[in-house]
Amino acid sequence: MTDFGEEFGPQFLNDEAVDALFAELATGAAELIRDHTAAERAVDSWSKESDRLLEQRQVPRHEWPNPREIVASLRVNLAVDAERELDRTAREFVAWWADVAGYALLATATGTPIDRDRVVVAAPCAAWACDAASAVFEEPEQVSELVGLAGWMAGAVLDSDAQHRDLLYTVKDLAARNGLVMRRSAQGELIVSEDRDDLNAETYRRRLWGTVWADHRLPELPDAEQLVNALIACGTPHPVVEDIRAAAVAVADALAASVRLGELPTLAEQLRERDPLELDLTDAEIDALHDRCAQATGRLANYAETLTRHLSTIRSARRGVIA
Repeated sequence: MTDFGEEFGPQFLNDEAVDALFAELATGAAELIRDHTAAERAVDSWSKESDRLLEQRQVPRHEWPNPREIVASLRVNLAVDAERELDRTAREFVAWWADVAGYALLATATGTPIDRDRVVVAAPCAAWACDAASAVFEEPEQVSELVGLAGWMAGAVLDSDAQHRDLLYTVKDLAARNGLVMRRSAQGELIVSEDRDDLNAETYRRRLWGTVWADHRLPELPDAEQLVNALIACGTPHPVVEDIRAAAVAVADALAASVRLGELPTLAEQLRERDPLELDLTDAEIDALHDRCAQATGRLANYAETLTRHLSTIRSARRGVIA
């Protein structure tokens, strides 16, 4: 078990504890990424086998079933399900690593102690996150009040106005993203409260990272300018600053691609009544956006690894500034 530092008390991690944590995060991320890569190969392998059997078929499918084809098809489906689940799992774990790396770097550069609860709250494990959440998050009172007011407005005219049905859907989505649930009392009063029966790691990720995670499955990280300014202020060598800046920009580029892809259905709908050719993206450009999104997990891992690798240099720079 990792020990916590005594310099700031047991609530905070010392350098040795942070380094041990990052070593374990790097190992775990590498293992999950390897598992996902193997799952992608399995999908490709079983898809080729299924295609091969179809090409060798001599009797039309409607005349005679071929159990081997069915087994191959089932294995393709299982492989696809496994690949998607491993992709999701790897993204969640690597997102946690990247989040902790960004937090630890800024804390180190500014001489702020690294809080154990803040480190743990984004962990893809409900038991860990739940223990830390009460210390990290304030009660979402303002969001609760907003959800309650909007929910009351939508519910009051729900049967007569389709526009307010959209509002109610939006309000329910906002509530879910903040770990809240809407219900009515026996007297018909709308009540908004924490959904304590359904608090899970996803709830805490959404509270911590907001719509960036909910819509794009990426953590909300410090932007490149914020990192660079903090590093320069504590005297970090220029090559290190540039290395970290490049890693942060790569993640931001993946997010920008995801945002752009999310806008396309709306743009297409807006252009439907006009000339579809006005949509100023070619198929190749749309494919390139998908490719950038597909690289997001790898870019997050590179970001986390880069920040982790330079952490000792940043500590030394900070100590030089303090001295």
